[in-house]
Amino acid sequence: MIPVIAPIGFDDKGNIYNINADDAASSIAIALKAEKLIYVSDVEGIHVGERILKTICKAEAADFIEQGVISGGMIPKVLSAFKTLDGGVRKIHLIDGKSTHSLLLEIFTHEGVGTQFLAEQESDQSLNR
Repeated sequence: MIPVIAPIGFDDKGNIYNINADDAASSIAIALKAEKLIYVSDVEGIHVGERILKTICKAEAADFIEQGVISGGMIPKVLSAFKTLDGGVRKIHLIDGKSTHSLLLEIFTHEGVGTQFLAEQESDQSLNR
């Protein structure tokens, strides 16, 4: 089963609210005890200079936030990934939904096309997407 989360909420007066999709997806993944959470966004992944990081662990991401390498709107997404990892989800993937076959390439190739978040850095042999 692959739930797709598009969180829209409303109050008792019928006012419609856009709820942060990353936080909603994180909470649902934790509640479902999911193995993976995939953020499909309009960004390719975590950029460091000109390159996209294929894998990043929590400690490395925290350092990049502190150094200003990860900034702006990417910070809430990364913090949501931390919360998800802390909640027991093993991997989080951030991929660009505008790229053809991005989901398949991220999951079924060793290289992937986005950034995968891990709680701790693993050896290269255990980085299978």
